[in-house]
Amino acid sequence: DVSAVNVDQLSITNLWTDWTVDADVPTERIDNTVPENGTVTLSWQSTQSSSSPTVSVSVPDRYVGGEYLINVTASRGSEIVETTATLVIE
Repeated sequence: DVSAVNVDQLSITNLWTDWTVDADVPTERIDNTVPENGTVTLSWQSTQSSSSPTVSVSVPDRYVGGEYLINVTASRGSEIVETTATLVIE
């Protein structure tokens, strides 16, 4: 789960290009470029006072487990906040 306030865009980067990503949040635009560059971006035309999408990541069966660091960036105009999250595959 990702939570952000006063945001018009959320980006998740550093994903592996063979992963599949889905998000369960209403948004005007989802740019899913995971196969090309490991990024998915959720965008809104206006600032969202609160956004809490659940982002699902599916990985191929050949992954046997481990921890993977991904980057999450929330932005509103030129204001940017970044954090790192750990994705654990068991």
